[in-house]
Amino acid sequence: MNRRALDIGMGVWAVGLVGLVGAVAIFDKDPATSAASARLPSATSASRVVNHGWTFDKAKTALAKEAPTVLVLGDSTGYAEKQWASLWAHKIGEGRGVSYHSWDWRENSGYVTPNVEIPGSRKVTFWNGSKPGATADYQSGHWDKVGKKADLVILNFGHNGGDDTAAQDAALSGLLEKVLKQSPNAVVVGTAQNPEKGDQNKAKREAVKAWDDTHGLPTIDVNAAFVADGRGDKLRRDDVHPNDDGSQVWEAAVVKVLGTGS
Repeated sequence: MNRRALDIGMGVWAVGLVGLVGAVAIFDKDPATSAASARLPSATSASRVVNHGWTFDKAKTALAKEAPTVLVLGDSTGYAEKQWASLWAHKIGEGRGVSYHSWDWRENSGYVTPNVEIPGSRKVTFWNGSKPGATADYQSGHWDKVGKKADLVILNFGHNGGDDTAAQDAALSGLLEKVLKQSPNAVVVGTAQNPEKGDQNKAKREAVKAWDDTHGLPTIDVNAAFVADGRGDKLRRDDVHPNDDGSQVWEAAVVKVLGTGS
């Protein structure tokens, strides 16, 4: 073979080698596979949202246990005497006994020695961890003291924290995580709170309901109970908070779907 033929042969071989390497590179990074992978959420992000499938029937079963614990986490619509949580605790106690504790929201230091003690053979321990002005971030931030192992947990938020529904969702998710870490077998229930004057909280209330649906919480529709009652502004003591009549409407809405465990 002469020198010219040898040079031509080597050139053809080099071109073929480059083509082969290129083909390997193409097959190593298939465009369709890469595009599909880019569209899929990571396993971590997909696993963050769990629909727990809780129902009111499961909540009733939890409350009907021999000596259950109830934990309410919320805001100023349910923290005081004569508001729905206290009224409900009293009604529970009438049928089976209750030990009711409210959160010391002024000192942020723990629960008060039982506000209400009604004896009974199947006594319910009731922790009301509600605080005026709270969003779910408050209870998360004080979880070492406000958190209690419970069979039934009610999350009651939506009036506070401005109009940022994304922040509200994140706060609720953070609190739910803490609840289930301490009480993995608890049934958790949400609320769609009472309408403010002019229904200014509609968007946030609907966002709470959507968050509840996504995470599998049944929602006590307090708003619907207030609307159905027909007294409108007469159920509030100001632009936001229920008065005594409104609190009774609220408590009745809770009893309607959860009962008293008797």
